[in-house]
Amino acid sequence: MIKRLDLHQLLDSGSFDHAAILTYTFDPIFFEEYCLANFEGLHNCKSISVLLDRGTYDKIVTGAQTDRPKKANLRYLLHPVSVPGVFHPKLVRPEKEMADAGYSEKWVTYSTPYYSAKELTVSPRRSVTVRDAAAYGLIVVQGWGTVGKMEVETPSLIRYGQMTKDELFVTAGVAQRGVTVANRSDEEDLVLLKHFGPGNPDAKGLEK
Repeated sequence: MIKRLDLHQLLDSGSFDHAAILTYTFDPIFFEEYCLANFEGLHNCKSISVLLDRGTYDKIVTGAQTDRPKKANLRYLLHPVSVPGVFHPKLVRPEKEMADAGYSEKWVTYSTPYYSAKELTVSPRRSVTVRDAAAYGLIVVQGWGTVGKMEVETPSLIRYGQMTKDELFVTAGVAQRGVTVANRSDEEDLVLLKHFGPGNPDAKGLEK
């Protein structure tokens, strides 16, 4: 398993000459009052650039005066970024809520009405029941475990004529009732990609 990067430890391990922070969401008050004040790597850095989504930037600078950045373009630079379509994953539920339940799920494709996709990650020795409004196909891209009653695993080698356990189809009725996904590994995440066809009701509000 790849070791998770501890950003708190990294930012507090020493000072940097330059810092470039790429983010979609951005809370200027938290960044200015907590991050700049407490992390040595940022506190002593004289050249900080924050690149964020143009939509997020516009909401910040036109929002309530109390929520606007006080040190932008003085202590650090804000750079809004615009790209066609949607360029970042969107969490299905609050991150802490999912982490406490032993999983993470995010939209990875959702800017078109013709198709959409989610990435589901289940932590080692954890299980979760997920519900979707539409039928979907799924591909197992990491780990092994079960999806409903079916065993699944990521193949490391496929010989001619062999059947694999890395692709399934979930009907709309089963998806709506809920599918239990269990990770049987002690160490490795179980990661699934779920792909939906046109007209997925869950993705409708995310279209641009």
